[in-house]
Amino acid sequence: MQIKSIIMNNLFTVLGIVLMSASLATAQSLPQPSPGAETEQMIGLAEVEVEYSRPSAKGRTIFGDLVPYNELWRTGANKCTTLETSEDIMVNDNMLKAGAYSVLTIPGKESWTVIFNNNTELRGTGGYSESEDALRLTVPANSMGRMVESFTIDFSDVTTSSANLNIYWEKTHVALSIKHDYLPIAKKNVEAALKEAEGAYSTYESAAEFYIDNNMEADKALELAKKSVEMNEVFWNVYTLSRAYANKGMYEQAIKAAERSMKLSEEADYKPYIKRNQDNIAKWKEMM
Repeated sequence: MQIKSIIMNNLFTVLGIVLMSASLATAQSLPQPSPGAETEQMIGLAEVEVEYSRPSAKGRTIFGDLVPYNELWRTGANKCTTLETSEDIMVNDNMLKAGAYSVLTIPGKESWTVIFNNNTELRGTGGYSESEDALRLTVPANSMGRMVESFTIDFSDVTTSSANLNIYWEKTHVALSIKHDYLPIAKKNVEAALKEAEGAYSTYESAAEFYIDNNMEADKALELAKKSVEMNEVFWNVYTLSRAYANKGMYEQAIKAAERSMKLSEEADYKPYIKRNQDNIAKWKEMM
């Protein structure tokens, strides 16, 4: 009986320790002072994603004090900021190959050095090696008229093939230009889609639109637009046909196609295309 009592007491002690540990583990689930964040953007056909942590100023002087000038910085808090791109991109007109990188910086009063390093496991600057740098840039440091409390990275000024990557904190703003030359890849995608089209008139129309929008192969654009309309005439592919004619300077045919597209748009009660065709007709009449 005494042995049984000892065993039971030990079991209760172990159970108590387990429950206490679980309670403590739950209690440790607290807000982080520098919470993680991520931002991503399609630029051309490149998926660009940034992961970083967001420390706050909390009344402190940041650059030149908390973050010293002319010293290597992890660019945020906790694990170094990382950038991953699915395609080769141009950063301030310098090639950055597809892949993942740590983003480190050397802040200065007038300019920053921005470093893309191949070691993505850095949790600070201690393990940094310049020999692992993929790209190193110098960019202007801009003073802002407003205060940014939490360290922030975002994308702005997004176009079909470009965007700015911004770093903000306190009253400092640093921007990087990112571009992706998507045309070679897009052209291959279009050509592959055309091979598999087999009666898909919308594929021919979208291919024609791609060539027109990018000022490529005007003859091919017209051929594809005609083929789409021959297969199934709808207001939007006749509109593209009108643009394909205009792209070759064939304004009489362009106006005729635009008038047909406008009539089909009216029948479909789709006002945006009515307006587009009206504007194009007026413009092309002036060019004849």
